[in-house]
Amino acid sequence: MIMQEQDAVHIHEMLVTISGKIDTANKKQLSEGVESLTMVEAKALFILRGSKAINMSTIARMLNVAVSTATSIIDRLVKKGLATRWVSDDDRRQWIVDLTPKARELSAEMERHAIEGTMRFLECLSNDEIAFLKEILEKIDRSVNVPEV
Repeated sequence: MIMQEQDAVHIHEMLVTISGKIDTANKKQLSEGVESLTMVEAKALFILRGSKAINMSTIARMLNVAVSTATSIIDRLVKKGLATRWVSDDDRRQWIVDLTPKARELSAEMERHAIEGTMRFLECLSNDEIAFLKEILEKIDRSVNVPEV
């Protein structure tokens, strides 16, 4: 079956709307320490939480932004005491970034809130519908081929 353009438009609009609602709800649920974070700063925290000491170009690629933008984001996280940065021993042109212990705790709290929010949003689905949703999302995930930058 070939998807109709109007179906693709509708699905896209729904995904954007749902994503916005989830972001808004998650932001309301977070503690006072997180409220000062922008969404892109929160995404950077999650990227750094999943990695140990990564360079600025990797962060930029994972955020899908320019290195200069990633640098600005990391500058703000450093000022907030959430990230540390140092020059690589292997290549003095590269900056390496890692989270502070405070940021690791904060990102764990953010993840707990995100999971709780997801559970709340999916309460309207039956167990069969949840299983079907997981199957669909896994199928989409397998079909998405994004070339490395």
